[in-house]
Amino acid sequence: MHPDRDAYLAEIAQRRGRSTLHELDDAEIGRLVDALADRLPAGEPVVETDAYTLRTGAVPG
Repeated sequence: MHPDRDAYLAEIAQRRGRSTLHELDDAEIGRLVDALADRLPAGEPVVETDAYTLRTGAVPG
């Protein structure tokens, strides 16, 4: 949970070493932040969710 759009965007801009965003260069990160700023409402909290699937299993035998 982020208190507002600007806090979320600041965190996205610094996330490079903690996720797949590390593959993006500075210009690409800037474009991502700009695109998110266009889509997120100002002055409202941002709830970030991640959709992951974890599969486990056992080898038969």
